[in-house]
Amino acid sequence: MSSPVKNKILIDANTKSELDASIQDLDSIAPQRTDSNKEGREQWLVHKLLQALQERGCVEAPLRLCKRESPDFLLETMTNENIEFASGNLGSQQGGGHGSLTIGIEVTEAVVQDYAKVMASPEVNELGVLVSPREFYVGDMAEKEFAALIDRAVCRKQRKLSGNYDKFDRNWLLVKFRGLAPAGISDKDIKRALELTSGRLSKYWGEGTMFDAVFVLLGNHLLLFNKMTGEKFHDVQFLEEDRPWWQQLVPEEKLYIKGLELELNYEIHVGFKNPYTGKKREDSKESATSDTIGSDYFQRFQELASELGVTDYGVLLQPGLRGQVRMRTPSEFRDGEWQVSSFGRGLVGRTLYAVWKVAETEDVWKGREWLKNNVPDYQNHKDTIWVILLNLASMYCPFTQIERWRRDVIAANLIRNSIASVRMAHFQEGKPLTWEA
Repeated sequence: MSSPVKNKILIDANTKSELDASIQDLDSIAPQRTDSNKEGREQWLVHKLLQALQERGCVEAPLRLCKRESPDFLLETMTNENIEFASGNLGSQQGGGHGSLTIGIEVTEAVVQDYAKVMASPEVNELGVLVSPREFYVGDMAEKEFAALIDRAVCRKQRKLSGNYDKFDRNWLLVKFRGLAPAGISDKDIKRALELTSGRLSKYWGEGTMFDAVFVLLGNHLLLFNKMTGEKFHDVQFLEEDRPWWQQLVPEEKLYIKGLELELNYEIHVGFKNPYTGKKREDSKESATSDTIGSDYFQRFQELASELGVTDYGVLLQPGLRGQVRMRTPSEFRDGEWQVSSFGRGLVGRTLYAVWKVAETEDVWKGREWLKNNVPDYQNHKDTIWVILLNLASMYCPFTQIERWRRDVIAANLIRNSIASVRMAHFQEGKPLTWEA
């Protein structure tokens, strides 16, 4: 393949084994929302698209992926009916000659205004929120907003495509949508979002300069829109399973983290007040201060336990109201026989114990020193502990305000920031702590 000018080569694979190895070696850690490295975020998105394309049989060796400008990336591969379907050109095998195909890929983000406001708030930054809830929406309002934002993103980038923009055999737009929680999007939501967005983009697939395909990453769902279809193209694995820290956890620890995610999204789903407007969701069914998770979410918890091969998970749960259960908070573990279990001896269990010690004594140094003295090879596990603490911190935020988590979240943040040597407004070394959220 010819090498375009001003391109930084990211992948250059001539055989299937080289392509498999290159894709496997891609940096799969999702950038944090505060990450200012725009190029890193764009490259991560394209890596995820490439992985999806490979699993769908759209790309094959020889293949070259280059970083460039206008568009952001250039993909050179061999043409086949799968990649032509993705481009909305089924039946057309026209490429750059000799069976090759060049695809320009432009990358952008579509951000919900309220979401951006919430994610930028000092309260959220302090409490380490990991998900973006659907609390502002009733009915299909979220799906309508999604469709409108994608429509605007396509139109905005279409003007760039029509201007000073290099054209290739195929031209794609890749959009990262920021606004809905991955765990809060149902198949029904996806179907409605596809219907509404396809309708709004139908006017776009006409004559003139246009993108052949628009890919949208919504949560962990990669959606595809072109003149032929609007469909869920692939489910992208980019959450904990992608991250090296996740691989350090035993199954019981993974189940606890996933259980917290389920519980948090249940609290978000059942209804609460918008922290900015003070208005409650109109379709709320019960209070967000409920002491139990719903039976439907507990069923999903049991399914996760089965998937992870965990048969004894009683230590993770706390009895609640109406015969139901919920996940235990760090302060509800405390001392006990659980400490000698595989869960108690693991990183999550030891981190929970340290959080309880800080919440109990209001002394962050005791918790951090306990971790340093009781976690084998602490220095090499420090980053993993920090991420575990960040997950715990998501359990008390402006959206949920789960009161039983409040003190433990403050304690988790104190440890997390002491580990990272970040000075917080309510934490000064050598002075009494202020226990206010």
